[in-house]
Amino acid sequence: MDRWRGIWGTALYDARVMALSPRFVMLSLLSYIFMDMVMDPFSRFAAAFHLGIAPAVLPFYLSNESCGNLAFLLLVLLFSDVPLKSGGQNFLVQRGGLARSGAGHVLAMFLAGALFVLEQFLFSVLTALPDLLFGGWGKVWGSFASGQAADLGFATGIRISGQVLWKYGPWQAAGLSLLLFFLTGCSYALIVFILNGLGRGRLGTVAMSAWSAAWILLDRFPLPAVRRLLAWSPQTWNDLSRLTPGGALRQAGVLAVAVLVLSAVAVFLVKRRKIEMVK
Repeated sequence: MDRWRGIWGTALYDARVMALSPRFVMLSLLSYIFMDMVMDPFSRFAAAFHLGIAPAVLPFYLSNESCGNLAFLLLVLLFSDVPLKSGGQNFLVQRGGLARSGAGHVLAMFLAGALFVLEQFLFSVLTALPDLLFGGWGKVWGSFASGQAADLGFATGIRISGQVLWKYGPWQAAGLSLLLFFLTGCSYALIVFILNGLGRGRLGTVAMSAWSAAWILLDRFPLPAVRRLLAWSPQTWNDLSRLTPGGALRQAGVLAVAVLVLSAVAVFLVKRRKIEMVK
């Protein structure tokens, strides 16, 4: 019991440090701005025809190469300085030991990541105001999926898949998208933690930032070879149009196993003093 209390105490301390940092506030603001820009054509269409918008942009936003990888890039930047090394961290290591501190730090990243992910849902609601619609998909998403909105001059930078509208309800699609984004983001955060710790610097931050930025840049090239390469991008893991609801849950299960394995590796390296948790 004392061991779990120590891990939880470390997690809460580190999560507060991350969530209350100016970096978290700035990245949250950028997330809102980017999502608001994406939502602009949908909001204008809803206002023009007096329609409601279901807060369900996330399945399309997170599966888009540019938007989805931009969201991952912001998440990587949130964890750019892990493992944290502060005076408080030194005290926690001395009090609880390396293994507990490592486990607590990993759990803290999950908590801070979950808060960031929940913010994405909040922003999807806020950007749908004042035309918010609760219930089914509504006519806005269907009009963009069928191409009717484009014919009327309302162009959008993300693809609205009719397959998603047909296979899922709006809340189901939003929930599964957030789950897949969270699990993928946890994997990214753990890779950053491990590489930063082993490299005694920002190796993981640079590597995962470059990884996300590369997919964003590749999306700008319409060459056939690039399009084939994009079929292997992380956004395919979040593309519900390619998955059934059961398939999405199985995908989440695979990602959860990856998160558990990376977590075990991270704690093992901390315990073996391969990753330093103190200054």
